[in-house]
Amino acid sequence: MTVTLRCRTLFDITVTGVRNHTSNSRLPFQDQAGQAVATDHDWVRSRNQQRNWETLNQILALRTLPENTTVPEHQDTNRGREWRFEFEIPSISSISEGDRPMSLLLHDCEAVPMITGLTETAPLQPELRTQEPGANIWFEMID
Repeated sequence: MTVTLRCRTLFDITVTGVRNHTSNSRLPFQDQAGQAVATDHDWVRSRNQQRNWETLNQILALRTLPENTTVPEHQDTNRGREWRFEFEIPSISSISEGDRPMSLLLHDCEAVPMITGLTETAPLQPELRTQEPGANIWFEMID
């Protein structure tokens, strides 16, 4: 049975499409998020946003292959700027252990290094945290 999950995180996981090395001959351009990339600093920001997105996708793919993944969108909340996206997995059992839904996914995320200093607004340690207090990534089943 397909399950849809929502992920929320305080890390900037903007999908920019910037995956290659910078080259002054390529500048300026606009990344997939519509951000102007005119300097090396801009390129590093866009590349690091994409790296954070790629890291989360790699974590999700450790135990299952997510499908129908939406592009993350951000909004400001009382915790700070929060990025959200949804994805489907074939079965919740692939990321759960016993009677603890998503426990394996949460374990896989814990303490994974992430890049900070992008456009996030919350003070963050540079690693994923799944436990309160101090959590900076959350998952929930939405159907």
